Amino acid sequence: MRKPFVSVVAATLIGIHFASAAAAQDGSYTRTALSGQPEWMDEYTGWKDDCSYLSIDIVVVEPPGHGAVEPAQEIKQIPESAKRGSVHDCAGKDMQATVLYYTSEAGYRGGDRFKVRMDVPGRESAFFEYEVVVE
Repeated sequence: MRKPFVSVVAATLIGIHFASAAAAQDGSYTRTALSGQPEWMDEYTGWKDDCSYLSIDIVVVEPPGHGAVEPAQEIKQIPESAKRGSVHDCAGKDMQATVLYYTSEAGYRGGDRFKVRMDVPGRESAFFEYEVVVE
């Protein structure tokens, strides 16, 4: 499984912090996947000022037409980009994350797309669209 290089962005939301390869606001992103293989698309991590875990819910609101998206819970490190601002002590700590994997239908090649909603407690939902080029 390939994991494309993506810069990770951290955003501060009044004592609530999260990181994602997608930005804090709504957005659209392009990823590449091998046909029939599970491929990393993105990951979302949430934490509080004291570096404790903050639940972030990721919901697939528009599934792909030629495959499936599976959110998985994994342990990831809070990214180095968290060294900015008041959360610098959290960078590098292990934290639960929601990781998105996309798998196309076996043999399918072409374009696909899906959309997810990110829910952070006490904040307005954010939506992210992913265009997937299946090779």
